[in-house]
Amino acid sequence: MKAIARNIIISLLIIIITIPILGLYYGQRQRSDRVRCVLVRQNIDLLFSGLKCYKIAYGSIFKEGKQPPKEERLTDADYDQLMEHLICTGETNGGSDNISQNSKNATFIEPPPWTPFQNGGGVYSDPWGNRYAIYLDVNNDGVIDLNGEKIKAACLIYSFGPNGKDNNGTMDDICSWR
Repeated sequence: MKAIARNIIISLLIIIITIPILGLYYGQRQRSDRVRCVLVRQNIDLLFSGLKCYKIAYGSIFKEGKQPPKEERLTDADYDQLMEHLICTGETNGGSDNISQNSKNATFIEPPPWTPFQNGGGVYSDPWGNRYAIYLDVNNDGVIDLNGEKIKAACLIYSFGPNGKDNNGTMDDICSWR
């Protein structure tokens, strides 16, 4: 009888110790995602500010002499080029048409500390390592068509969020317009 009581007490102690440890782990993980979501919101605001400043400086958010993209959503190549111009990476080459340098040699945004741009290259990304989805009003009508939903804006930016999947601005995506 004493052995059974001892085993029950030991089992209860293990359960009493294990449940809070698991709760702390899960709570810490949830807290970490909430902090990342706040960082993404701030980063989206910085991207908007950088795009506005770039547009003021150059009159357009597209490279001088380059046609705007046909799609409202930037391709990976257009995204990378825009980020390189906003961050002003690369070496100047005597005013030549270096794709990694804007002609005014101005930095419009600083990369967040979690991006490889801090170390001289890579992709400007959210805290989960994904590119931001950027939609531009390419026909200048003040409306962007996002999967059939008409949104009045010159630019829409969103992060894929904690799940890392592109839900087209729905579910856990962190959006500039919401």
